[in-house]
Amino acid sequence: MYFKKLELLGFKSFADKTTLYFEPGITAVVGPNGCGKSNIFDAIRWVLGEQSVKSLRGSKMEDVIFNGTESIPALGYAEVSLTFANETKVLPIDYDEVTVTRRLFRSGESEYCINKTQVRLKDITELFLGTGIGAESYSLIEQGKIDLILSSKPEDRRLVFDEAAGISKYKSQKRETMRRLEDAEANLLRINDIIIEVKRQINSLERQAAKARRYKDVFEKLKGLETTLAAYQLGEYEAQIAQLNLQLEQLIATEMRDAQAIEGLHKECAERQKELDGLETQLSDFRSRATTAANAIAHDVQELGFNRERIEELKKRIALLAGQREELAIKITQDRQKIDNFKANLDVLIRELEGKNGLEAKASSELENVSLTITTAQATLKEAKTKVIEFAAQEALLHNQVNDFTSQLNQAIARKKRLDIEKLKNEEELSLVNQNLMAAQELEDTSYRAFTSRKEECEQIKTRNNQCLQAKDSLSAQLQNHENELAALSSQKEFLCNLKLQYENITESSNATVLLDVLSDEKVSGIIIKVEEVQKIQEGGSGIVGQAKFKARGVAKPISLDPEEVINKIEALTQQIQTLTDSLARKSQEITELALRLDGAEKSLRESELEYNTCRNKKDNIRQHAQRLKDEFDVVCLETQDIDAQVSKLTIEEKSFNERLVTITELSKANQETIDRCLEEIASGNSAKERILLSLTQLKTEISAYQEKVAGQQEARSLLEEAYVKSNADREAICREESDSKKRIQDLESQIGILEAGIEDFKKQKELFEEEIQKNAAAFSESKQALSSVQDAITQKKDTLDEIKSKVHELQLQLQQVTFLRSGIEERMHQVYKMQAPEVRGHLQEDLNIEEVSQEVELLKQKIESYGQVNLVAIEEFDELKQRYDFLINQQSDLLKSKESLHEAILKINRTTKKIFLETFEKLVVEFKNYFRLLFGGGDAQLFLVDEQDVLESGIEIVCRPPGKKLQNVLLLSGGEKSMSASALMFAIFKVKPSPFCVLDEIDAALDEANVDRFSRMLVDFTAQSQFIIITHNKKTIANANIMYGITMEKAGISKIVSVKLAENVEKKKLVSSLQEEQKVPEAV
Repeated sequence: MYFKKLELLGFKSFADKTTLYFEPGITAVVGPNGCGKSNIFDAIRWVLGEQSVKSLRGSKMEDVIFNGTESIPALGYAEVSLTFANETKVLPIDYDEVTVTRRLFRSGESEYCINKTQVRLKDITELFLGTGIGAESYSLIEQGKIDLILSSKPEDRRLVFDEAAGISKYKSQKRETMRRLEDAEANLLRINDIIIEVKRQINSLERQAAKARRYKDVFEKLKGLETTLAAYQLGEYEAQIAQLNLQLEQLIATEMRDAQAIEGLHKECAERQKELDGLETQLSDFRSRATTAANAIAHDVQELGFNRERIEELKKRIALLAGQREELAIKITQDRQKIDNFKANLDVLIRELEGKNGLEAKASSELENVSLTITTAQATLKEAKTKVIEFAAQEALLHNQVNDFTSQLNQAIARKKRLDIEKLKNEEELSLVNQNLMAAQELEDTSYRAFTSRKEECEQIKTRNNQCLQAKDSLSAQLQNHENELAALSSQKEFLCNLKLQYENITESSNATVLLDVLSDEKVSGIIIKVEEVQKIQEGGSGIVGQAKFKARGVAKPISLDPEEVINKIEALTQQIQTLTDSLARKSQEITELALRLDGAEKSLRESELEYNTCRNKKDNIRQHAQRLKDEFDVVCLETQDIDAQVSKLTIEEKSFNERLVTITELSKANQETIDRCLEEIASGNSAKERILLSLTQLKTEISAYQEKVAGQQEARSLLEEAYVKSNADREAICREESDSKKRIQDLESQIGILEAGIEDFKKQKELFEEEIQKNAAAFSESKQALSSVQDAITQKKDTLDEIKSKVHELQLQLQQVTFLRSGIEERMHQVYKMQAPEVRGHLQEDLNIEEVSQEVELLKQKIESYGQVNLVAIEEFDELKQRYDFLINQQSDLLKSKESLHEAILKINRTTKKIFLETFEKLVVEFKNYFRLLFGGGDAQLFLVDEQDVLESGIEIVCRPPGKKLQNVLLLSGGEKSMSASALMFAIFKVKPSPFCVLDEIDAALDEANVDRFSRMLVDFTAQSQFIIITHNKKTIANANIMYGITMEKAGISKIVSVKLAENVEKKKLVSSLQEEQKVPEAV
């Protein structure tokens, strides 16, 4: 697994969406100070769940959102996505590619996603537990804090070792299990209280439920009688309803006949009214026409006067238009002469302008030729200059490569000497390790025998303890049974005493003879009877003893009324309980003693197991150390052969690069001559271009002047032509208006004649309309009298119909009343007994004695009322509460089992984590010592537990001895020694527990060049198993990178990424040098 991609949007200085792609190996992130390199480290830590604002270099979490610049506004949220390649399924999720996303808004809301699915922060933390990945893991080391792993407290240092051992997820599971155990104990306490309360409620509800059952029996009997009575009443009411409906139908038929007669009269009345309306309409029409004729006569007289006035006005207008026509004719002749003069002058100016335009075209052609010559020379010059830069770069590159080969050759020789020394040292250590391995094997055999013996002893004690526990449980069960029986006898004793006090001397009594179907052999001095039925005995009844008048039936229980017999049983039970209590105490004492013995035996077993595991781990570590020394010896031999081949190869390549350097120098000289020639051509072309441009400018000025004159002449001519056209149009308009006025006078004179004839016609029509009005008025009066007689007949019929309707209404009220009574019975049966009307009618009985049934119903109602308030829900509540009680008992049992399983899980986790941690810690001790020696060239380093008795919580102490010094605490080391020691511990952790990746933020800042070389070589060795992302300024660290990202700030406050894949060492060296120069310039400024 490795980092595949990092996407940032609005995170700190990365305002725009930025994507960084990673590959296995080493990725270097470089750039000037303050450009945002460490923001990439913060982004990785933040997306993995970092919650400390201080660790992210802020005062509040919203500080990670891009806050804007002078020209770019702030953003509303920040988002970072980190993609992992998960083909090896290191992460416990079924995806080959896993993307973790974190999003924060300025409102304070935040989101976490895995593959675009929203999750909790806890889910992300649990996903990476035990993988070496996390916001606080050893795979993320920030700027200036490489040595904090050494200077922190031994207890704080423990977190790094837990993560390295892979037990952090087990500790998390243990914390979760402890929390669940606390919850189980709290739930058990609550459920015990609930069981006590539920048991108390059951006793109360049991009595209520018995009363409710008796009430329901009486209620069912009452329901049957009331249903029979209701069926009889419904039949009576339905017979009355049928009779009323018959009478109602007869009256309604009579009502319909009278209504039809009234309807016929209404039709006749409507016809009379229609005839009257027609006469009234004709009369109104003739009156309207007479009025219209009078109005037309008045209008025509007025129009006649208006036309005569209009004729006089038109004659005056014709005389005025004749004078205006003569004036316009003179003006048109003058404008025509002026237009001809302007046309002659305009032709002369156009011929002169065409000559100037020809000269301008010739000069423009010459200018294009000169410009083409200059452009060609400039292109050649640009190409030559580009080659100069390329030749210079290649020459510098070749010089750097030659120097690099020389440096590598010197380093290879020095390394060969070191390898010879290491080879001799490995042979000596291998001999010593073999001797230690034999001694460790003997110690392991001895400790295993002791461990086996103590384990058998523990098993024997556990077997005996289980037998005692079973015996104790059996005694406890017997004791509980006896105590329950004692409580029952005590209650019986109290009952008998109270009964004796109340009923010993009965003053009001009845003679009774009791008949039983069963009787035990015990002495009977009393009987308890639950009476279910009491019947009155008819005189002369057979089979009844004595002069009994009433007979009672029920359930009877013979009892003993002698308290002494119960007291004897109580004393016997008390002695048995005391005997059982003494036996139970002895058994508990034995179990306690066995528990103490078992604790001692288990403690000895754990010590033996720890000693055995320690010996076995020590033997395994020694064997691994021996194998590692042998592997190192083989590696040293192979490296020696590689160095010899490398020296030969470097010599050949150095000669080849010197030859290429001479060739590039000659090409650069020829290219310079081409540049000089092009510059001369460009200078002469620019001189000719200036001369042509000057001539062309003068011609353009003259052409512009002529164009203005032509435009002026054309504009003046246009104005005159427009005036000429307007004058002609005005003269033609005057002529048309004069002709129209004469024609209008003729039309008005003809209209006067027509109006005079029309006035005479309207006077004749008015006289005819007045005669018709008199005739229609007489017919209208006769029709009105006929209509009045029909309306009187309708009134008489309506009075008769109202009497019938009144009778119908009375019958309907009776019918409604009977129907209401029937509905009341149906509704009451539905509300009280939930029975519908058809179901009630089905209970109708013939020969029913209504009085007896009614009396019995009243008696049953009184009996129900005598029960008082009855809780009918008590039956269901009792059943539900009983079910709940049984459920709670089962839950109590489950909680006890869960508590026991949680205890076992915690013990199992402790054993597992202890074993894993000790194995890893032993390996770390060895690897830390080895890498410390490699980085320091000697010396010694040790790791040990502060409290060996508490392995899982003990702090870890670190002691280091650089070459030539005594063992001392790490706090006394110098800054560089602390960084080297912390690096040694980091490499040791990666050796024992490799993390898929590691992000290092300028951890090489405190190292000198020699230590940087050692650090870089070791880093390269680990690239086969881990991916490294390094933020650095160091040239040698950068030289080992496979991919390099440069961080710049083209715009103030906004970081930008420049990525380079360093496929070849040659290109790598060139880019490293250039980036180093870029870093120096801003720092100098």
